[in-house]
Amino acid sequence: MSVLLALQCGSCNFSSSVTASSESKLMEEFNETNGLKLPFTDKPVKLRLLTEGENTELNDTVFTRTLKELTGIELEIMVVPGSIMRQKTQIMFATKQLPDLFNNSLDRKEMEGYVQKGMIASFDENLDKLPNIKQLFFDDPAAREALAGATFNDGHVYYVSGYNIARDVNHGFLYRKDIFDKHQIKLWSNTDEFYSVLRKLKDIYPESTPFATKQQMKFLDNLSVGWGLQGRGFYFDEQSQSFLYGAVQPAFREMLDFVKRLYQEGLLDPDFLTCTENSWMFKMIKDNNAFVTYDWIDRMDLFYEQAKENIPDYDLRFAPPVGPKMVYQRQSKIGNANIAVSNNANREFSLKLVDFLLSPAGAKLTTLGVEGETYVFDDSGTVKYLGFQPEEMVNIRSLEKKYGLFTQSVALRYDDRCVYYQYTPKVREVQELVRQNQYLTAEPVKEVGVKPEFRERYVELEYAIRVKADQFISRYIFESGEPEEIWTEWLQTAEELGIEEVTRIYNESKITF
Repeated sequence: MSVLLALQCGSCNFSSSVTASSESKLMEEFNETNGLKLPFTDKPVKLRLLTEGENTELNDTVFTRTLKELTGIELEIMVVPGSIMRQKTQIMFATKQLPDLFNNSLDRKEMEGYVQKGMIASFDENLDKLPNIKQLFFDDPAAREALAGATFNDGHVYYVSGYNIARDVNHGFLYRKDIFDKHQIKLWSNTDEFYSVLRKLKDIYPESTPFATKQQMKFLDNLSVGWGLQGRGFYFDEQSQSFLYGAVQPAFREMLDFVKRLYQEGLLDPDFLTCTENSWMFKMIKDNNAFVTYDWIDRMDLFYEQAKENIPDYDLRFAPPVGPKMVYQRQSKIGNANIAVSNNANREFSLKLVDFLLSPAGAKLTTLGVEGETYVFDDSGTVKYLGFQPEEMVNIRSLEKKYGLFTQSVALRYDDRCVYYQYTPKVREVQELVRQNQYLTAEPVKEVGVKPEFRERYVELEYAIRVKADQFISRYIFESGEPEEIWTEWLQTAEELGIEEVTRIYNESKITF
């Protein structure tokens, strides 16, 4: 009996020592927190995060289990399609069933309203507990300027962006090289040739809509860069050295004329302002349906994997930009993701979690995982992800599915060694092409922060103008009325809504960080 007890005790002690050793090893592996102390709590704490995506099975993964061990936080990730993300967020705010953290898909006026009601927590008022956010975004004036859009009427910052998740170019025009080669179609080198290419494709495949996109209104923002703008809103005009509102500029109308022509001639998917991701993917992968798109460059590899069984020769490749400027927007190191925190009882834990995700340790966990479990270093020191067959593609989507890595609004900072920077041949070719052909703008998007005393008026004016701008854009492209009349009416509406005043505010009340 005593022997049995001794064995039982020995077994218990051995198990405890293994657990302690395992926890110690884990803490050592993820010790680059910039002073943020782990774990956050020794009591059970559960946080809910709302984000967009397609994968809904993310709550029992290597990432979530390891995160709980490191921080004490059990994270429930609620995923909804991007097309309903804003609506879902609005409903949760209206019913006061707020997630603890959420991907901010709200427009400026909506967000301002929730800020005024005290429903969202600020980051800058808690910087003494957030060493990584302080270092990345607030200690560097240039980085602080990148958060101008997150600064609201009271002068505080209510969401933070991603860090180191942008390559030289992430998005652009993509084309079916296999189809172009089959019909000896030469890739375009200017806007007129782009039109001619689509026209030729339409002639060969009359039932097709050669160009398709899922980006909806964002596509027009991206396209406008080729016309020297930065979307519907404010952009910095080098000639006047001031900010101008894009949607009232002659260049914006020229771009819309081009899009309208594509739509009227059946060269552009008629659903391009409402197309969902699934519908768009079907159009791009189904043979002889659509041959050109504008999207994330990694689709070149992803779509091949999805299409190769039915279309073995499927070959999606990167293409030149269009527009008079023939450029894509240069990416900033800061941006391309954002996350906000609800002002509830879990606020401090949520803020600390965001800070951890933005630390080097957080970047390692969310994009590499756990050494020996999700990845190893090969002889050259390169990260090799585990659990994949040689013929399987390893990318951010497959890693999300297998391990919960690279989840939207969770992977806020990318490790330099991760798969995102292990370029596939096609993605590497893109980076080289944009540099060789000077396809990038000189600088990333310039943003400003409006001084507190002007913010309320600015938000009121800008929101009203943007809503009407979107309505005007739809009318201009889709209606059969006289374009000159629609354009003149829009300019009059913008003037009545205060376009001169909001432009003056934007230029004269800038915050210098």
